[in-house]
Amino acid sequence: MKGKLLSMFKKASESNDLLETPLDKINCYKLLCDEKVKFIENIHVVMFKYIYEGQDSVLMFFALPINLNKESKNIDSVKHISERIIDLIEDIEHELVTIDFMDLREEKKDKMVYIIAIKKIIGENGDKNRDEKIMAKVRENIEKMRKRKERRRKGERKNKEKTLE
Repeated sequence: MKGKLLSMFKKASESNDLLETPLDKINCYKLLCDEKVKFIENIHVVMFKYIYEGQDSVLMFFALPINLNKESKNIDSVKHISERIIDLIEDIEHELVTIDFMDLREEKKDKMVYIIAIKKIIGENGDKNRDEKIMAKVRENIEKMRKRKERRRKGERKNKEKTLE
């Protein structure tokens, strides 16, 4: 999936095909039947330009079958649906860094789990460095966690040394 999401996102953001349906009125089955749907790694994917909170955005629609063919040799076919959802969200975050909206809908009658994700398109008037700022903050938090972990390890070593004496 990696690499494909970003190219689909760019194509959708440059498209004139605007989806105007409000989020609460989106018919997942109808989107699943759209002629632009791509089937990538057992996931149906389609993206549209969208207006979210007054800004140009891209609405990403993913449909995952709840049950996959168990006889398949594909490793993803033996994963539980929750694992496949987590993998998909990790792929989205890896490719696009941030998402402005995400909704998960399970339709038992369709035997599908639908994920609707929206990412705003950063324009000339927007904050072009938003993703970079967020990633810098994430790196900063990771570094803080590493330092705390190292301090705990040092404290544990001192405690062990005291108990050995």
